[in-house]
Amino acid sequence: MKRILPLVFVLALLPACRDERDDCAAPTANSAPTASSVTITDVNGGLALLGDMLLGSYTFADADGDLEGSSTFRWLRDGSAIPGATLTSYTLVSADIPASITFEVVPVAMTGASPGSAAASLPLVTSASSNAAPTATGVAISDGNGGSPVSGDLLTGSYVYGDAEGDLEGTSTFRWLRDGTAIVGATSTGYTLVPADIPADITFEVVPVALTGTSPGVAAVSAPLPTGIVPVVSGFARYSDTNRNGTLDANDQLVVPFSVDITAIGVMGSDFDLPVAGDSLGTGATVAGGPASNEVTITLGTSPSFKTRQDFSSASVGTNSGSGIDVSGALASGVIESLTGVPAAASTPIDIVPVFVDSLVALGVGTAYRLSVGDIDGDGDCDFVAAAGSSPTLVWHNDGAGGYTSTSLSFGGGSHSGSGVDLGDVDGDGDLDLVVTDQIAGGPNLLYLNDGTGAFTNSGQDLGRFICFYPALGDIDGDGDLDVIFANHGEPNRVYTNDGNGVFSATAQLLGGSTFSRHLALGDVDQDGDLDLVVANDTPDGNRVYTNDGTGTFTYTGQALTSDFGRSVALGDVDGDGDLDIVNAALTLVPGTGNRVFRNDGTGTFTDTGQLLGSLRNSLDLALGDVDQDGDLDVVFANANPGIEGKDLYLNDGTGTFTFSGQALLGTDEGSESIGLCDLDGDGDLDFVVGNGHVTFEPMRIYLNSLTGTWGAANFVESSQSLGTDTSTSSTLGDVDGDGDLDLVVANNGQGNRLYTNDGTGTFTDSTQSLGTATSTSSSLGDLDGDGDLDLIVANDGGANRVYTNDGTGTFLDSGQSLGAFASQSSSLGDIDGDGDLDLVTANDGQGNRVFTNDGAGVFTDTSQSLGSGASRGAVLGDTDGDGDLDLVVANDGGANRVYTNDGTGTFLDSGQSLGTAASTSVTLGDIDGDGDLDLVVANRAQANLVYTNDGAGVFADSGQALGTGASTSVALSDIDGDGDLDLLVANDGEANRVYTNDGTGLFTDSGAALGTNASTSAVAADLDADGDADLVFTNSSGGVRIYRNE
Repeated sequence: MKRILPLVFVLALLPACRDERDDCAAPTANSAPTASSVTITDVNGGLALLGDMLLGSYTFADADGDLEGSSTFRWLRDGSAIPGATLTSYTLVSADIPASITFEVVPVAMTGASPGSAAASLPLVTSASSNAAPTATGVAISDGNGGSPVSGDLLTGSYVYGDAEGDLEGTSTFRWLRDGTAIVGATSTGYTLVPADIPADITFEVVPVALTGTSPGVAAVSAPLPTGIVPVVSGFARYSDTNRNGTLDANDQLVVPFSVDITAIGVMGSDFDLPVAGDSLGTGATVAGGPASNEVTITLGTSPSFKTRQDFSSASVGTNSGSGIDVSGALASGVIESLTGVPAAASTPIDIVPVFVDSLVALGVGTAYRLSVGDIDGDGDCDFVAAAGSSPTLVWHNDGAGGYTSTSLSFGGGSHSGSGVDLGDVDGDGDLDLVVTDQIAGGPNLLYLNDGTGAFTNSGQDLGRFICFYPALGDIDGDGDLDVIFANHGEPNRVYTNDGNGVFSATAQLLGGSTFSRHLALGDVDQDGDLDLVVANDTPDGNRVYTNDGTGTFTYTGQALTSDFGRSVALGDVDGDGDLDIVNAALTLVPGTGNRVFRNDGTGTFTDTGQLLGSLRNSLDLALGDVDQDGDLDVVFANANPGIEGKDLYLNDGTGTFTFSGQALLGTDEGSESIGLCDLDGDGDLDFVVGNGHVTFEPMRIYLNSLTGTWGAANFVESSQSLGTDTSTSSTLGDVDGDGDLDLVVANNGQGNRLYTNDGTGTFTDSTQSLGTATSTSSSLGDLDGDGDLDLIVANDGGANRVYTNDGTGTFLDSGQSLGAFASQSSSLGDIDGDGDLDLVTANDGQGNRVFTNDGAGVFTDTSQSLGSGASRGAVLGDTDGDGDLDLVVANDGGANRVYTNDGTGTFLDSGQSLGTAASTSVTLGDIDGDGDLDLVVANRAQANLVYTNDGAGVFADSGQALGTGASTSVALSDIDGDGDLDLLVANDGEANRVYTNDGTGLFTDSGAALGTNASTSAVAADLDADGDADLVFTNSSGGVRIYRNE
């Protein structure tokens, strides 16, 4: 007999007041009662079956102590009330099988506010059977050998058996399936792969069977396990004009990527297929693995032939078709294979695209905030202008043969900082004039008029005094001349109209209120025949779109397109539908942000396509152009993060979908600021000039036709040079004489510091300058006084630190400044307070490390900050926490190394991190694992050198790597083997110097190179001989400075 359980009510009663001394103030209102803990109990237990009695229970409560009255109840079947079921009990009928049954209570109090809100139980699911079938869940396959499954591997199927009534498992049945078809005889939980299974999708199926009760259950199948993944070509094949001669010829290179990591042994040119008629890799082409783990590099033989100027199409393979490449059928084992031994096979050929090669031209020394390209001097080639902050604006004239000369434009008196430039014919005389903006509050925007030869004269017009970042020229009022709009920071953007003669007048328009605008683009976005406006703004303003009424009057459309700290914007028809779309460059400070593409619907309404072109790149500028000449617009970004890719090329498929070209443009730049696309060498394709120096002043660089080539493994040969016989302590490289190559400054102990000039081939000559006679420990080069050349800081131990100014020819003069006598061991330059000039940090022995700020003219002031008090040996500046300012890492001897964060004004706070307690001698920052932040390497004397990875917020973790034997004096990061990541150079005292190569993830391997045994004190890496790879310089305590060429 079924037993009915009594229903229990829990009443919460409030105590009554006893007398006037009780604290029992009357409530101001009476609360409604509540019902909670509503549940259903099947008196029979187990499954809820036909005829079972269900009991509903609940807890009644009333905040005012009111007793329960006649609460109401109802039972629901699949959400609908069951007629007549209004008691606290209910007996299941046939209509309830199967269904979800719930019990609902509406609480009612005897007095006071009532009723309360209805409360319902969780659903109780009924069953049609008194015994449920068993189940199999969690069905999976494991490969005992790990990795990608190959023939011979033993697979094991697993699952979890279940039965609602607890019935034990009987003889469950199994089978294995190949691509959905049962494999004959494979009926156990184990299966050994055979050749017919490679490649295929293998699944394991279970039909659960119970010893008793209802059986069998429903078959359950694992997720497919793919076996023997076949490597196929994937992405873009990247052609590099390696010898930079502008033609396809022997020794140029083609990098072919595959879908998975591969091994390549004994590969020949004949293992590849060029489907386009007439294409050839050339006689004697050779193939090697790399540079990436999924790539091979083909070095072309004699008389190669293929066309890279169009997209490959399998439907058209005539002699004028764009070239493609694939492997030749199914390759034999042991040629190109996956890491699990599966041979590569033909699939769909991939496109061959041209990428950029570093021309090795380095122009000027300073930060080029913005570039504008055009034929300035009327000689038919592409020149450019660079806004260079507090340095004069530079006009670079192209001779058409790869040579560039510059002239400078003075701002005149007062403080100025050139921030933006735009070229256009404002006076209608047929040549390009120039507008330059000033980012110093109170500094005027200026117009320079061109005489037709590229010589500019200041027009004398004052075009507003704002904190201005960019001018955009265009005929906004339809009168046939060029007007100008200025992007301002912290105040409205301004519009100036032209009278046709190059004389400008301010209009009353104030566009954007107090926005933080960085860049502008003009174009007809709504196709009504006039120029509309798109403004790149910092968050939270977003990119804003303004439409023009045809008279030059702009109206904000209300569109504020997500920009993630917008820095630049460009208009172009990226999807080929006839209207102008938007691509923006942005600071990408956190994951999930990036450069964005907005598609135009033809009316000027834009939609985010969802593409993020690069994350954590901190892009400051971009340029649109048809780089691969396939008829659509590609995009190149200039990125600000030092130590990672400075430039990114994304290729367009013609629909506005962009794909990363696959090759990283790391270069030697400390962050790129600006970029301009133009045919610089006159060969009919788009090259680019990039302005660098986001962290430290760097030259502009020219890239021709393709990305920088692959140099393969580094091979160092000691040159015959031994520079000096002094006890040298450190060295620094920079173009001090403005001839486009890297010169060498050496700090010496007790002798004069020396300058060696480079003849461009990596051969150095003593300039005979002797700079100081103190015990010097470190030297740093940078444009301290804003005149466009590199000045010198020397840190001294036991004497004052000194500042030497450069006269522009590489002759240094002592400025007379004496920056403390702190027993300094190291110096580091960087703009720590964000005012556009280089400040100074010194690491000191036995006293606090010091911070000196620059007034912009090279005069330094001690900030009185004293950071730490240990025996500091090295200091390096870098944005470790990704907030846009320079933080500080200090290496200490005998105490923990410290990380100091910058508040943005140049005030440093100890982060509290304690990184090791060894006798550290040197420290360097760089993105070693490719995740977009700066990691840390520390050189130690008392223990191995250590590598710390950054979590992106400036928190460092020991990677567990221990490099060397604890005799190190200096560390430096550089892409020594040309594979796109940062390798490690270590100087040692008492043993050979070492080179550690990076696998791209931040794991270092000793290359085996053992360079010198001269008690080295410092190491630097840079391209000394203009051959495109990193050479090495070691200073030594005896035996002179040694140079190693990378051959």
